[in-house]
Amino acid sequence: MPAVPLADKGAIINLEEAGEGIRVLLEGCFVRSNAAATEGGVLYSTISNLTVEIRDSLMTANNAGTGNGGCFFIEEENAVILIFNSTFSYNYAAVHGGVMYMGSSGSVEISHSEFYTNSALEGTGGLMSSFGMVQLMLQHSVVHGHSADIGGVFYSSTTNLQGDSLPSWTPPPHRHRAVGRRFGPGDWASCGRDGSEDRLFKSSYVLMDSVLQDNQAYGDGGMLMAGKAVLVQVFNCHVAANTCSQGEGGALYISVDGGLEMLDSQLHNNRGQVREGGRVTQRGPGKMGA
Repeated sequence: MPAVPLADKGAIINLEEAGEGIRVLLEGCFVRSNAAATEGGVLYSTISNLTVEIRDSLMTANNAGTGNGGCFFIEEENAVILIFNSTFSYNYAAVHGGVMYMGSSGSVEISHSEFYTNSALEGTGGLMSSFGMVQLMLQHSVVHGHSADIGGVFYSSTTNLQGDSLPSWTPPPHRHRAVGRRFGPGDWASCGRDGSEDRLFKSSYVLMDSVLQDNQAYGDGGMLMAGKAVLVQVFNCHVAANTCSQGEGGALYISVDGGLEMLDSQLHNNRGQVREGGRVTQRGPGKMGA
């Protein structure tokens, strides 16, 4: 019996020619050892207004052979990704996004889930890499053992892969109330060193009530690398033993014009190897609390 050839893009689901506004639901699924020759080890999408919901599922050992998105490659705008009570392990991409690659605007909400030993072999974001205006919410989850060249777990850039700078954007309102306030449409996110400087960010990464440990990058950002104009908020998290072997920010690297708020969190044994930033290297404004 002849071998079944690898799908070029999207080993299980390819939405390259589908209409916009499609909803994909995987509930109670075991998704293992799927491979795409190029991108999207499980799902490949170039449609707008896509919704992907993963619930009570296990996704392991899926890969994108030469490109991005070990599980999910999502290129167009207004994507919504929802992950609840699921486990992702041993997925990898050759370049960006060991689990997920986001190439345009959208939101990602992850709760009560575990991610371990996912990797981006020669690129960014062992778990997730975003090149667009993306809002991430991670809560009540455990993330460990990830690796990438830059941004061991998360990498966020507001410049796309073609090098085009994206327009300014204020994150939509979160479903939780962070430190007594919300950032919503038309609001300016306050993240100055003295608490008074107002800035308009293009993307936001919110990490809450989670454990992020034993992740590594070769370059900057052992756990997270945030590019220009990205707001990072870390609330009540345990961030430990993350490293970057040849860069700065063993745990977090925040670029110029980015922002950082960190409250009620523990950071220990994070290590950066070059110049500065064993725990956090911050080029933009921010504030840290106990």
